[in-house]
Order: sequence, then structure tokens, then C-alpha cells
Amino acid sequence: MTSRRPLAGLSGVRRLELGALAESESTALLRAVVANGRVDADHDAAARVAALCGHLPLALRVAANWAATRSGWSLGRLAERLADEDRRVDALSAGDLGVGSAFHLSYSRLTPETARVFRLLSLIPGGDFCLPYAAVLAETSAVEAEDTLEELLEAGLLMTSVRDRYRFHDLLRLYGRARNRDTDDEAVSVAAATRLRGWLLDTVVVAARVASGETPALEGGDATPLPGHFGTREQALAWLRAESDNWLSALRQEAGQQDPGRVTEIAFAVEAVCNSWISWGHWSEVFALGARSAEATGDPDGQAGCLSMLAWVHWQCHRSHGEALDAAASALSVATACGSLSRQAEAYMYLGRLHDVANDVVPAVEDIARAIELYLRTGDTRRYLQAANMNITVLRKAGRGQEAIETHHAVIGEKEPPP
Repeated sequence: MTSRRPLAGLSGVRRLELGALAESESTALLRAVVANGRVDADHDAAARVAALCGHLPLALRVAANWAATRSGWSLGRLAERLADEDRRVDALSAGDLGVGSAFHLSYSRLTPETARVFRLLSLIPGGDFCLPYAAVLAETSAVEAEDTLEELLEAGLLMTSVRDRYRFHDLLRLYGRARNRDTDDEAVSVAAATRLRGWLLDTVVVAARVASGETPALEGGDATPLPGHFGTREQALAWLRAESDNWLSALRQEAGQQDPGRVTEIAFAVEAVCNSWISWGHWSEVFALGARSAEATGDPDGQAGCLSMLAWVHWQCHRSHGEALDAAASALSVATACGSLSRQAEAYMYLGRLHDVANDVVPAVEDIARAIELYLRTGDTRRYLQAANMNITVLRKAGRGQEAIETHHAVIGEKEPPP
């Protein structure tokens, strides 16, 4: 027997979970229904159709029927029709056969409160999520949220994911959003989404500070915090990685608000995490958002700082030397215009490093010497020592050994640094 529900009450049975089809199986199903070799003639469009159907057999069957009865239309046109998220579930319907009808059978049997949480969960931007999301959205306890999530699993409207996480099938998420638009007051939905975004960004700050060692971990802290306690630095970094799709989406949404100053705060909070997670492909977006938000809120110091970090990311993460130089030059321009000596020094350091890696030693020496001067003026001893040690290296590269020795003596306090 088959069922959309897991039928957990049955005993002495062998269960076989029927998930989505493989890409090759989806293509084969389309090929079996759509005649005249149209699938093989436009394989890329067929693959897009299969992906937009979430490789769900029912959705694929409806889409294939749609294409088969419109022999003059291309599969590309079908893919374009399905690409509209607001129309996709309705488009995957033909008479009594439809994805939305199948989902509604399960949805209609939910209690009002569970149905409400289902609709709220569809507001989560990322691919999967953990328990606290439901508690934050529904403004309920973790225990009550877990019970509701279990009801949705039992109803076949939610799936489990790795590491005790949950996820929607893509089409179920769209169905949930449609029900949210049709059923819930817009102000209530906006408030729930704002509440979730605030919790995510608050927790990013906490996690980043714990992961970087700036804030000590809390004994007995939870790896899935509510509102945001972590027992170890490793837990904090693991949370940032696991929730990256969700908190990056929250950061994008925050950048679109009337007052996006929070975005710059987040960018500076995660700055120290980059070295621990250099492989993540979105650091450049994080610091670009931070720079634009700082500019929009009249914070040139923050803008210069984010541009300097953007320069670091362009080089260290992407090895894009030209973009890194442009970002560092922009940081210097903004810092000079607002008179921030510390941000000017920081920008000169990045410029010096970038010139050094390109073996352009003359401007490297000049940039780092300027950074040293500015760090001395601001009294930033730690960064002065970093710049001085780097200057020793580039002076040796430039064949200016005596100046390197003099800088070394200055570092150990034997004499004033050379001009």
C-alpha cells in the first residue's frame, strides 16, 4: 500500500520511502509522454522542466501532459511558465489531476494551529531549517514547536534532513506560501518574517563572536540556540555554516530595508570568521552589502572598513587581483575623504600586500611605509608591528637591506623608525 503519511502506527511492515526521481528518471518520464523526440531535441529545457517540478512524479506527469497537448510549443516555453513561483503550483494542474489538489488533501486535515505554522514555515528563505525557526515564527516554546513539526512530518507536508533538520519539497514550500497569501493577514506575515530575520541576525552576531573567541562560549549552550547560546566555538561555527543560506537571505532582506545599518554591523561581526571558512563563496557579497549599507546610512568609516575586507576576500577567496586592488583603492578614497586615519592605514596595508604578491615592490614599500606612519599616529601598536614586520619583508625584496635592518631595530625598540 502507498500513502502520503508515514503510518507510524503500523507494525510488522517494511517501509520504503518513495522520494523524488533521479534526473535521468525524470527525463525518461517526460520522454515517455511527450512524443516526436522533443525531449531529446531540447535536453536543457527538459532538464529545467524536471528541476522546476522538483522531480516529483505527479508534477512531471502533469507537465508532460501539458507539453504533449501543445505540440507547437517548445519545452523552453513550458520551463518559462513554471519559472514563475507564484503560478507554478497552479500551472501543474490539469482537470482533477494536480499537485495542488494532492497537497490540499493533507493540508485540509491539519488542525488550525498546525496549518498556521505550516504557512509560516513557508516564509523561511533557505533550503532547510532547525527547530528554533518554528518556535520563533509561531512565538511558541521549543517543545510545542517540535510537536507541531512532528505533526507536519506525519501528514507528509514536511521532510527530515541531515543533522536533525527539516525541509520542504520545493513545490510544498510554494503551496505553503500560496496558502499564506490567501489565508493570513499580510501584516501578521510581515511581522513573523521580520521576527525571524531579527532572530537570525542576532544569532549570527552571537555565533560569530563566539566562533572568533571574542565572546566566551556558554557552558551548557545549545548547538541550535534559542535565542543564541553556544557551548563551544566549534558549535558556533557549525551553526554559521549550517544556517548560511538562511542568514545570508536575511542579510539581503535587511539590506533592502529603509534603514540598513544593521547590515554593516553583521559584516563586521563575521569578519573574523572568514579565516575559519575561506571556502564559502559568499563573503564578497556580505562585505559588498555592508559597504553599500554603510554608504546609504552615512557611515563612511564603516564603508571603508567593509571595502577593505572586500579587498581581502577578492584576493584570499577568489584570487581576483584586479578586483581586490579596486576595492582597496576605494577604501582608501573613502577613508581619506572622511579623515579616518585608522581606515586609511588599513587600506594602505591591503594595497601594500596586493602590490607585494604581484612583485610590484616599489609601491608595496611606499604603501606599507604610509600604513606604518598612520598606525604610529593613531597609537595602534599591534597593527604598527604587523605593518613593520611586513615592511621588513618587502624592503628585502626591493634590495633595500639597510632600511629593513633599521625597521627591525625600530620594532624591537632600539631607535625611531626610518622616515
